[in-house]
Amino acid sequence: MISKNKQGASPYPAQCFCPRGSRLKSAALLLFFALFFCSLAHAQLLVGISPKDQGKQALGLYPEEMGELELTFVNDGALPLGNINIKCSASESLVLVEEGLEKTIVFKKIDSLAVNEKKILFLSVKPTQYNAKNQVVYVDYGLQEYTNIAAGLVKVFQSPLLFDAKLSAASMEPGSEGTVSLSIKNNGKAELLNIKAELAAPKSIEVRTEPVLISSLGPGEGKKDIVFRFSPKEAQSGSQQLALRLSFEDSNGSHALEKNFPIDVKRKPWELYFIVGVVIVFVGFAVYVRMKPKEQKKAPEKSAEKK
Repeated sequence: MISKNKQGASPYPAQCFCPRGSRLKSAALLLFFALFFCSLAHAQLLVGISPKDQGKQALGLYPEEMGELELTFVNDGALPLGNINIKCSASESLVLVEEGLEKTIVFKKIDSLAVNEKKILFLSVKPTQYNAKNQVVYVDYGLQEYTNIAAGLVKVFQSPLLFDAKLSAASMEPGSEGTVSLSIKNNGKAELLNIKAELAAPKSIEVRTEPVLISSLGPGEGKKDIVFRFSPKEAQSGSQQLALRLSFEDSNGSHALEKNFPIDVKRKPWELYFIVGVVIVFVGFAVYVRMKPKEQKKAPEKSAEKK
């Protein structure tokens, strides 16, 4: 899908008010033509949105399945372009994924684009639920301001593999153990093959359960009470994220679903007490060091008064 400026309109004001005086008029005319040619160059910024797999016309995904779109930017004008700002958003049943985090808006930027140059950016998208209506990814773009918009379609299909995943606790202490429980079922009419379930985590979290492999599931078949165990490491605290990944094959090919679980790793109480104690000692020592020179100055003054 290719987009240009809306009706070829310039992002600059259509009128130019020239003050009196030939020099001022000449300067105003030069400025007008400069803005005019810049707007023409801006009008020739072509944007295309397509699935990363070029064999597909529209991106089709199951709920919780990750897909990628290609955002193609082409400078079809006569002048080089710079500072192209890009804002990506999506329909209510979609989320955008950047560095493993689910977002509603993702910002991108192209610093420079030479004449006839093409640059391709990638955008990860994931449906959060089934929706029979076509979902839309919007790409607002422009030079400094968002003056244009392009759109790409995403179709969400009902997944033959239903799954339910639950996190035992969203808040934990380092060294404690948590679990993610999983149940899956083949809700389709055909056999599902090569099902794999695994829990992915950052290095700060130890996953204690190996991936689960299931060769096949017939229609109506399922597996319950699959449990993945994990533990935050002692040296880490703060916000962390787990990802339950589920892959399988059906008549439409291979699919990879992913459900994210944010967790908050809190420090142990004794660690907080230790930190507070260190702060108190440091502050007390600093006050003592600052007060000591004043006491030393007062001592000679008192001895002089006695003499």
